[in-house]
Amino acid sequence: MRLLAVFTALMVALTGVANADIKEKGGYVGASIGYAGYDKGGFEGYYKDKDSGSFGIYGGYKFNRYFALEGRLLNLGKYKVQEPGEGPTSDISYSIISGHLVGLLPLGESNWELMAQAGLGSGRYKVTGEESANGRDTAYSLGVGVRWTPTPAFTMQLSADGYTFRVREDSLPEETFKTNIGVIQFAGQWNF
Repeated sequence: MRLLAVFTALMVALTGVANADIKEKGGYVGASIGYAGYDKGGFEGYYKDKDSGSFGIYGGYKFNRYFALEGRLLNLGKYKVQEPGEGPTSDISYSIISGHLVGLLPLGESNWELMAQAGLGSGRYKVTGEESANGRDTAYSLGVGVRWTPTPAFTMQLSADGYTFRVREDSLPEETFKTNIGVIQFAGQWNF
């Protein structure tokens, strides 16, 4: 919530800055930092942390004012899990590499855009501690956000994305389970 309040205050303060043209098309690269929340998964009934920090890098190409393709590499956090009772404690971390279709809706001449994305990628988890395991499989993503471009070369973005993993453990490939992680991210991107 603090991240959202800081972003909103910054946007309101900077709204008086002269409008810059949003590039109609071109490449971009960026970095994000945020807050991730973990829900369910293969550790049902276990004690687990529910939130963590997240960070990532991304890049893409904007084909016109309304459509872009984007690739992301994200760390979706590290969470502590413990078996019921006095069972062993382990850490589980999630990451994803994914491709996204990004839809953009410019808000007049204000340099603000609404965005929505749908993505598909490869999710990975790693358990360390008294118990250890690795797993990977398909991950899906949907999200919405708002973008502001104060200069043609730089865009700021606040987004909320949900990632759903169907995780298959490497040592037990026939067993799969589903994990959901929600992420609120603040990002800065350079447009070229």
